[in-house]
Amino acid sequence: MKYTPAEVENPRNFVLPLKLAGVGEINTLKKVIKGVGVKPRFLLEPTLINFKTKVIAKGSKPLPFHNDIQISNPDNKAISWSVDRDVLEASKVFQMNPTEGKLDPNSQSTIRVTFNPLEP
Repeated sequence: MKYTPAEVENPRNFVLPLKLAGVGEINTLKKVIKGVGVKPRFLLEPTLINFKTKVIAKGSKPLPFHNDIQISNPDNKAISWSVDRDVLEASKVFQMNPTEGKLDPNSQSTIRVTFNPLEP
């Protein structure tokens, strides 16, 4: 099931239309579903980074490849954010800078993501 809210803080209710094959409708299977859209605490743009295919010659050290992400705070309160550094360190080929920060209301910051392959 997928719920895509069109508005923030406007609850939607509906009855989940479950039926058993060969039996039909059973009242005890009817369940009311409630969905509420909430305003995000922060936004990322772009939401996907694709470093595309990179040619890496064996025996040579390739230059790192960079992409930037904009993190923004649409809220009226400051937020603190951080990245799980253990995941980055385990990858051995991705870095982010900065890995944590604080965003004031209605402000944004840039995060640099680096792909630094070690070998082909």
